[in-house]
Amino acid sequence: MCNGTVTVYTSFNQRVASIQSSTTGNAQMAEGTIARLTDRGFGFIDIGSEKDLFFHSSSLQGVAFEELREGQKVSYTEGRSPKGLCAENVKPV
Repeated sequence: MCNGTVTVYTSFNQRVASIQSSTTGNAQMAEGTIARLTDRGFGFIDIGSEKDLFFHSSSLQGVAFEELREGQKVSYTEGRSPKGLCAENVKPV
């Protein structure tokens, strides 16, 4: 989940599948390029579609927000927030 989101499950099986995926590390890592960084601790990743993917500095792994640069390649997993898709587990490639 992206930075403080709440997930609502419609069934017990859906919840179990989510727990298994998050605990076994089965999340598929994707790659993109940092398109924009803000001075407020978040940025956007160009994923090759018409919309860039939002990420918050709390979703970074192994790097400080200040170390990132626009144009830098990163890997990430997709998450969901109340406002839509977002990037989690963001790491430089």
